[in-house]
Amino acid sequence: MSSDLSPGFADPVTSAQACFRAVLDAMAHPGRIKTAPEVTAPAPLCAALGAVLLTLVDPETPLWLDPEAAAARAWIGFHTGPFMSTMPTSLVLAKPSMTPLGANSLAKSPSGTSFGTPLTNG
Repeated sequence: MSSDLSPGFADPVTSAQACFRAVLDAMAHPGRIKTAPEVTAPAPLCAALGAVLLTLVDPETPLWLDPEAAAARAWIGFHTGPFMSTMPTSLVLAKPSMTPLGANSLAKSPSGTSFGTPLTNG
């Protein structure tokens, strides 16, 4: 382990659970300000974004970082172990038709990204 990596959550289980609950509550109540557990994230990430990344990213979550966030790549990789994509074209997004109410006009694909396959019942 490199000594220049800042630590993640002090209490990983409790902090990740608290952060996940805060994210859910914030998404359910747009405009409501929530507080994330303390974490020292490297620049250019703020502490809140670092906490959300530690909570939601795992080895099964492909992650693309803007080249300007390259300094945070090692920190995120060490703490969460995601597939770190170098190209946004390797990411898989939900199809617009999978959004509630089929809001195709609200979900635009970034240029060159791949859409996933809609889930079917049965």
